[in-house]
Amino acid sequence: DADEDGTRDGDSFKAAAAEQIAKMVLTRQMAPEYDFTLTEEQKAKIDEVAKSTYESNAEKFPEMGITQDDVREMLELYTYYALMYDPIVASTDQEVAEEDCASSTLTYSRILVEPRTANEETGEKADTQAEIKELLEQVLASDDPAAADINAMAEAIDEEFYTTTYSYTANRDDFVMDDAVYEALSGLSEGEVYGEIIEADKYYYIIRLDKIYDEEATAKKRRLIISEREEENFKNAVQIAYDAADIDIKDCWDLLKVTDTNAYNMMPAAQSTSAASSTSATSASSASSTSAASSSTAD
Repeated sequence: DADEDGTRDGDSFKAAAAEQIAKMVLTRQMAPEYDFTLTEEQKAKIDEVAKSTYESNAEKFPEMGITQDDVREMLELYTYYALMYDPIVASTDQEVAEEDCASSTLTYSRILVEPRTANEETGEKADTQAEIKELLEQVLASDDPAAADINAMAEAIDEEFYTTTYSYTANRDDFVMDDAVYEALSGLSEGEVYGEIIEADKYYYIIRLDKIYDEEATAKKRRLIISEREEENFKNAVQIAYDAADIDIKDCWDLLKVTDTNAYNMMPAAQSTSAASSTSATSASSASSTSAASSSTAD
């Protein structure tokens, strides 16, 4: 199939795959700059996974012209791309200003404003406004509204209620819920339930401000900010190398056709070596895009 601009999906897929493969090769070439190399144990694991991967796809790989050495090469590239993450991001600034990560936490329960059919046989419509009002009254009338199990109360009224907690910082741009909810939070004390139903574009809400300063949510936000910095630094370092590289794509690449007839599975060796947990997602992401790209046929 072709995109709106006329570019075929297979060509777009191949272009993305070629770029990812080049970036993995460059990451391996960058390893000496960071005094990084694979251990003998990791190399042995790559050999082991390459052998088992090839054997488990013994019917598909030969017809696509893929050898066990090809599989090993890709696994090594995956592994370098994953394990080079930590050395590259090691110099990332770990300091986060308190005002950037200090988080509050609320509990909310919501239900759709638009009435829905509650009884298929009679066609009776659910009065969602009455239901959210009943829920609010129950919470406010409980012995301790600050500790009330809003989820259990909501489910007892209607299973269509969605109840959860949500943490947010003082940065309005980070608050993804409706403006009406954000405005209702102002002035609430810790443990206080907002005394009215909040009507937004699609939902009725009730809310409770659980914690003005949530230490756990604040720590999680701090880790997220640092993680985002690290990911950006890794991408930038690889992109700089990619932009500066002289990359030659051989003519045989044009003979490859992306098809939906040659499917196989390939596990990144990095996930079986001593890769840190922080790099597992990077490895999985690159593997999912690139191993799929290898599923192609040549005329």
